[in-house]
Order: sequence, then structure tokens, then C-alpha cells
Amino acid sequence: MADKTKPLYKSVIVIWSREHPGLQGDIEDLAHEALYGNDTYLADHRITAVEDPEEDQDWDETDFFKIPDTGDGH
Repeated sequence: MADKTKPLYKSVIVIWSREHPGLQGDIEDLAHEALYGNDTYLADHRITAVEDPEEDQDWDETDFFKIPDTGDGH
């Protein structure tokens, strides 16, 4: 469950490329090429504040943002 105290920010990035970047391709290299290279193009970048991520169609039920219970009352 996501922390309900503040929204999460969802970034959607669309990059077109001449070559298949591969499923295990380095996202950093792809983004760098889109910004500075000749064979890729950054077509769109949107950032959206999502108040209730669990209701978003792209939410994958990750616990990455869950605040861990330390067991010490804090």
C-alpha cells in the first residue's frame, strides 16, 4: 500500500529509436541518447501527481514506497 500522506509522481517518457534498445537495455543510456544522440528522439515527457496510486491504471502494487514498520513505535 502506498503512503497516503502525499502524492506520488508518475513520469511517462516516450523515446523513439532506430534500433531496438532490448528489454535489458540500460535506461540511462537510452535517455542520454534521446537527449544528445542522433538515433533516438525524446517525443514526450509527462509528470503527473497521483493522489491515489492504487487507483491508477499503471500501478503495479509495488511495496517500494511502503514505510517499513520498525517495531519500535516510530
